[in-house]
Amino acid sequence: MLGRNMFMETGLQHFYWGNGLLILISGVLIYLGIHKKMEPLLLVPIGLGILLVNLPLGGVMDYELEITNTTGVPSRVISIEVDETAKISENDVILQLDSGEILAPTHGKLKELLVSPGQEALPDEVIAVMITTAQTELPTKS
Repeated sequence: MLGRNMFMETGLQHFYWGNGLLILISGVLIYLGIHKKMEPLLLVPIGLGILLVNLPLGGVMDYELEITNTTGVPSRVISIEVDETAKISENDVILQLDSGEILAPTHGKLKELLVSPGQEALPDEVIAVMITTAQTELPTKS
C-alpha cells in the first residue's frame, strides 16, 4: 500500500507519451544551447520552459476555480460531502444546500471550503476554491 501511495503522490500517473516527447525535445534544445553554443540565449530558456511545463503536476498549469452558490437564492448549508484538500471528479457532490446540491464542475483538488454546515450562502457567493489543470471555459484565476 505504501508503494501505491508514493506512486500516486509523484504525479507520474498523469505522465503521457506527449510529455515524454517534449521533455526529450527540451533536453535537445538545452544540449544544443549549452554544449554546442548554438544560440544559447534563445535555446536554453525555451528548453527550460518546455521542461517545466511538461513535468507532471508541476503546478505550472494549475488554475484556481471559485465555486459559487449557483442556485439563485440564499441557501443554508446542510452538509459538506468532501474533505478539504480532497481530490474530486467532475460532477461529484461537494456540499448539500437546502435548495439543492453543489457539484464539482470539473476534476481537481479542493483547496479550501469557505462555508460550514448551518451557514447561509448568498447567491453567487464563493463557497469553495478548487485547483484544477482542466483548460475549460470555466472562469479560472491563474
